[in-house]
Amino acid sequence: MRKIWIIIFLVILLDIVAFSSVLPLFPLIFEYYNLVEKKKYGVHYFILTTINNLCEILNIPISQKFISVLFGGLLGSLFSFLQFLSAPICGYVADNYGRKPVLIVCMLGISTSYYLWSQSICFSTFMLSRIIGGLCKSNISILTTIATDCSEPKDRGKIMALIGAAFSMGFIVGPLIGGIMASRYLKSNEVVSLSHYSYDMVAYLSLFLSILNLFLVYFFLPETLQNYKFNKHGSIWVIFKNIIRMKKVTDYINPYSLFTFRPCFTISGIEKSKLQSLGCVYFLYLLLFSGMEFTLTFFTHLRFKYNSMDQGKMFCFIGFVMVIVQGGFLRQVPPCKEKKFALMALILIIPANVIIALSHNRLTFYTGLLIYSLSTSMAVPTLTSLVSYYGKQNQKGVVMGIHRSLGALARTIGPLFFSFLFWSIGPTYCYLLGSILQIIPPIVYYRNFLPN
Repeated sequence: MRKIWIIIFLVILLDIVAFSSVLPLFPLIFEYYNLVEKKKYGVHYFILTTINNLCEILNIPISQKFISVLFGGLLGSLFSFLQFLSAPICGYVADNYGRKPVLIVCMLGISTSYYLWSQSICFSTFMLSRIIGGLCKSNISILTTIATDCSEPKDRGKIMALIGAAFSMGFIVGPLIGGIMASRYLKSNEVVSLSHYSYDMVAYLSLFLSILNLFLVYFFLPETLQNYKFNKHGSIWVIFKNIIRMKKVTDYINPYSLFTFRPCFTISGIEKSKLQSLGCVYFLYLLLFSGMEFTLTFFTHLRFKYNSMDQGKMFCFIGFVMVIVQGGFLRQVPPCKEKKFALMALILIIPANVIIALSHNRLTFYTGLLIYSLSTSMAVPTLTSLVSYYGKQNQKGVVMGIHRSLGALARTIGPLFFSFLFWSIGPTYCYLLGSILQIIPPIVYYRNFLPN
């Protein structure tokens, strides 16, 4: 089983490196398409108009830096929203037709998105690549389900911490590679060169990594679902028809249905109530966390005059702390203490927000950032591990799909919600209010999981 763990770790690591390598390029991509797209209609014009309207509504200063951040935020919210739509449906299909075929289809879609990105001379093609990539990003929830299938309950925390470490390492290496490859061409004042050189190089690197992942999954990752219905003769068409005919398909994209875990029809009573509580806690925590994470770029630029390099170092610091905690410390936590560590993680984000809000020097700011990093490095893996205990094997895909879908919905709303607060009441009061709201998740969690 540990060989499967290693494959899952490598696949997730390579996937996140490929996905995150584009992040440093968003400002340059935005600037490039501003130069080449001159039409007063179409997707680019709509997004540019939306960003300008947001700046006016939120009283955001009109500057290239802030507009670029909002551009990246809108694309990120779209990407998360598409994951919210697709993750539960892919989980349902994986529970009925096997994990591996669904995973391969998702990864083929991701490879297609990177190919389109490499060929995206016009903005519409670039957006199409992001849409396909977002819809196919359910590969992560399927991989998490596979990890659940091939681990005993006593080892569940270890594999979730390992998956968290893969995420953290990927988000360190990916942006670093993207930034280095892009910076080779930033010395030139001709932004158009981005399309032909650094833009293509990062896209082709992501495409190569996605194809490598396909190879690893196809040849080295076994099917972990027992008694699945997949067969080689016309199976893809059968799966497609059954998705279309799927009973109560709206239950898999209806937020109320997902918060109540209605598609998990075999889970009832106290177990369903516990699962619903975990879903609410996870959603609220990630909504507030993702909003704070997104506005840190605004905060550090306004208060400390951080440039892109300073902000890159800041996110690297967060990533390194998370790798150390998830790759080392968290993997040693015994199952009997997972619930307490989850509570600790939910509580730690509160002082982190307060310290960051009141910080006026780098030492104080990085102290808050350290606590912030400790919180997220423990919260997501432990909550995911707790969710994985619920449901039989033939519903693990739906359970993990809904769990990831709620997180994606939180990451869709969080940046927009916090941006509104940030520019309406100012950074200090925004983070202080965030710390007050962050009291809710640990209270809900404690009342449902720790009184016993």
